[in-house]
Amino acid sequence: MKTKLSEREEEVFKLMIKGKSNIEIAKNLLISSSTVSTFKRRIFEKKGFKNNMEMIKYAIAKNKV
Repeated sequence: MKTKLSEREEEVFKLMIKGKSNIEIAKNLLISSSTVSTFKRRIFEKKGFKNNMEMIKYAIAKNKV
């Protein structure tokens, strides 16, 4: 199932595809690293990604990088 990401999920996604770690994302967005992990899980579920490579391919195809 592919559904639209929330605004916060989009923020996390953009930082993920820039190669930022959970800790870097957490510091940037002023949230905990466990919250970042939750957002990552939701992003993967919503977009149907099975791994990071699928996420990167999607980001390239959608001109998000």
